[in-house]
Amino acid sequence: MAVDPSRFAGTDRKFFTVNKTGGINTKQVRASIKDEQFSWIENMQPVDDGTFRSLYSTGSAAYAAGGGKTIVYFYPFNVGSVGHIAIFLSDGSADNLNLNTTAVTNIAGAATFWGGGSATLPACVQIGQGGIVIVSTKSANAYWAWDGTTLSSPGGAVPAWLGTGIMPSGISGTGVESFQSRVWIINGAKLTWSAPGNGGDFVAADGSGTAVSTDSFLRVQYTGIRQANGFLYLFGDSSVNVISNVQTAGSPLVTTFNNQNVDPQSGAGWFNGVQVFSRGLVFSNYEGIFALFGGSSQNVGEDLDGIFTLAAQTQVVNRNPSTQPSTAIASINSVTTFMLLWPVKGPFDVALRNALLMWDGKKWYIGSQTTTLTFINSRQLLSTLQAWGTDGTNLYQLFTTASTANVKVWQTKLFSGEGPQTVKQSMRHYTSVIDNSALGFSIATTLDTVNEAVLTAGAQALTVTIPAAATTVYLTGLGSSMSSARGNYLGWTSVVNSASDFTLISQQTLYQEQSPLGG
Repeated sequence: MAVDPSRFAGTDRKFFTVNKTGGINTKQVRASIKDEQFSWIENMQPVDDGTFRSLYSTGSAAYAAGGGKTIVYFYPFNVGSVGHIAIFLSDGSADNLNLNTTAVTNIAGAATFWGGGSATLPACVQIGQGGIVIVSTKSANAYWAWDGTTLSSPGGAVPAWLGTGIMPSGISGTGVESFQSRVWIINGAKLTWSAPGNGGDFVAADGSGTAVSTDSFLRVQYTGIRQANGFLYLFGDSSVNVISNVQTAGSPLVTTFNNQNVDPQSGAGWFNGVQVFSRGLVFSNYEGIFALFGGSSQNVGEDLDGIFTLAAQTQVVNRNPSTQPSTAIASINSVTTFMLLWPVKGPFDVALRNALLMWDGKKWYIGSQTTTLTFINSRQLLSTLQAWGTDGTNLYQLFTTASTANVKVWQTKLFSGEGPQTVKQSMRHYTSVIDNSALGFSIATTLDTVNEAVLTAGAQALTVTIPAAATTVYLTGLGSSMSSARGNYLGWTSVVNSASDFTLISQQTLYQEQSPLGG
């Protein structure tokens, strides 16, 4: 958004314009944000200047939990070129969804992977092209291998794609990663690693080992473990460490490595809160969202400070692990996007609701789907990034289907023009769009005003009608008989709940700067 100081038809009429992609800013009050920013923007992706694309919603469910069970966690993976999703249920059982055939196979029965309530959720990691390792804290023997067909349990044979020997006993954990041909597991303040080249071997004489952190900055426990760019990162609840230079030598074999602190104050606030994003890692906690590039982390979510409210933080703290925030990465309209599932309260909400805080590496905006999500995760295959989510009962791929039910909202800055001391008289309101669905729709807009010595904000309702034939650039304007709001501050809020797929190019309000009240 930008203020155009040019004169109109030889008079002092000017424009407030929306066409720059500044993203959302909830840190500052609406009148103080930058001209190109929005106080709220939901389900409108700021792709580039002059291109705001409406977001798609979910399609049909790929899987539905039955028997009164709910989905608490899922992990997409592949065996060769065949896609799968391991789905963990509230009774401790798990199913496997084959994405190529849609066949559902039971992995294990009740009380296997999760104990419910405040118990930490299971965790998984892809191992090469063969399958996944699953860990949990359900019991002392909670280390499995799954290849879409066979579950290898403690005491059974190690599958060839993981290593050799017998599946280990006495191994459990809250997170797991593969790095330098080893499996690494976190559990509380403990880090455990397998022998090199054998994810089924946890015998110390073969190079396996365990280290318990005594660092002062690991306040409670490790909450995440991820590899990126040749390093292994350990996320604590309030810190981040990095492991490098892993070597195994000697007789008996001993594994050594460097373990250095990257950030002693900011960590991952919950499990499933870390995602690889381009060349770095993005993680979140109760204070905001951070990015780790190389050897340092930085707060990249300052524009969302107004969303990380005490009420939202309290709601998250009081949740059990199955409904804590989660993250995903997806390519949306060819833009790689990070998203965090977090409680929000928008302009029209009366209570907190789960929505997606979305970041393209530069700008933030809000996303939601027609179903209320409880957990999200990422799927990657053939360089394609997808986001998947569940409402607890059904499993969906996100952002796949154009939907009129997915409400689109954008709320501009409250502009003051040359300053709040002068009054702005709206003269005409313009909208430029492309209707990609060719179905026609309407935009419900209110011109929002703040007036001197008036406690209640003003609002003038407008309806912008877009015809079905507007499949190329379409410009429409509403004259002064409909656009005549007047105030010291002037902005607008637009809502679309009747369009499935459109591109907003720009909106403009023509206004005239008038004398101060009483002047």
